[in-house]
Amino acid sequence: MTPDETMQAENQTVKTPSAPETSQQEQAVSPEVEQLFEEFRAAETETNVKIAKQKDIIDSLNAKIKQTEASQSRQFQTVAACEEVLKSNAYPKLSPLISAFSERTKKSAERKNDKIADLKKKVKKAQKKMKRLKRKQQKNELFKGFFSSLFDKNTDRSAYVTGMQALREDSLMRAEKKLDKVEQKLETARAKLADGKLSHTEAVKLNARIKKLEGQKETLEAKINNLTELEQSLNKLAKMEVVSAQLEEIKEVTLQNAAGKGVISQAVDGMTSPEVTSTIQKAVTGEVKEEAETVSPVSEDEAAPTKEKPVVPEQPPVAEKQDNAQQAETPAADKKPVAASKADLRKRDHLTDKEFQAVIDAGLPVRAKKVAANDITVIFDVSQTAQLDQAIASTKTQAMKR
Repeated sequence: MTPDETMQAENQTVKTPSAPETSQQEQAVSPEVEQLFEEFRAAETETNVKIAKQKDIIDSLNAKIKQTEASQSRQFQTVAACEEVLKSNAYPKLSPLISAFSERTKKSAERKNDKIADLKKKVKKAQKKMKRLKRKQQKNELFKGFFSSLFDKNTDRSAYVTGMQALREDSLMRAEKKLDKVEQKLETARAKLADGKLSHTEAVKLNARIKKLEGQKETLEAKINNLTELEQSLNKLAKMEVVSAQLEEIKEVTLQNAAGKGVISQAVDGMTSPEVTSTIQKAVTGEVKEEAETVSPVSEDEAAPTKEKPVVPEQPPVAEKQDNAQQAETPAADKKPVAASKADLRKRDHLTDKEFQAVIDAGLPVRAKKVAANDITVIFDVSQTAQLDQAIASTKTQAMKR
């Protein structure tokens, strides 16, 4: 592969999905946040300048390689011509001079191999630096766009999860690299200490260094564990429906942990910190009802203001047996069930009559409002999400069998 082909191949980078652009900023920007945006702009400008400079260096090195290779080729051609003259013995008196000239030219051409190899090493090194700069540029653009989107209340859950997963991967990659280096240093230090060739003073200093490295290792391992938990929480968040207030709280905590960080990598680590993980975990699991709780029936007046609403029957015993969570501790008929809080409720629109009937047959206690034919809205407890989805999916399976 030629240097130009190598350059072209290494310059091909994979595009990182960017967060949606902010349509409007609905929150006030604090001085710390504005300072971080200034850091983004400065980093972007600096990176662009470095990329342009690196490109000039690579172009210059490739030009030198071509020039040197062309000179070397001409020299080898001269050597070949001299050898032909010597073989023909056309100029016997000049043969010693021609032979000496040919030998000098050949050595000069061979020395250019080292020069070309050195230039190619410099090109490869410059290309690696270019790739690092381009990754930094992409990360900065992604982070800036995602950070801006946190101010927009229209940013949905999927956009937040996508952006956070990209930042989590960046933070994890850096943490794992640091952990590898720390473990290598620890291994070297422990081997040196085990040799027993150190003086008492040197051993004390080395023990102190080992203790410090062990602390760094524990910190990095805790960080990696948190990032693993964050990934699991983000995966759960991507699959569930959260109310807007919960998502806004998650975004606000994420934003707060980034503000005040003057370095982009530190801001990324802040946005993927244990505080953010904890907030997402609470949103995913904190509002889910305990197994002993049930959803209280809702009166027809509360269910829908129109007379067209279907009547919601009581949950039959068969459905109760299917639901292990409610079977464990179902309140007696003469006891009032625990009321569901507003935060526990979810809404599903545009159900067909058959889908709604399947929900009723499954014994799910829902509030219902019939908007029109084959257009029913139901309100249900978040703990019943999986059962509701299963009931609706069963109608599609039956339709396919027919």
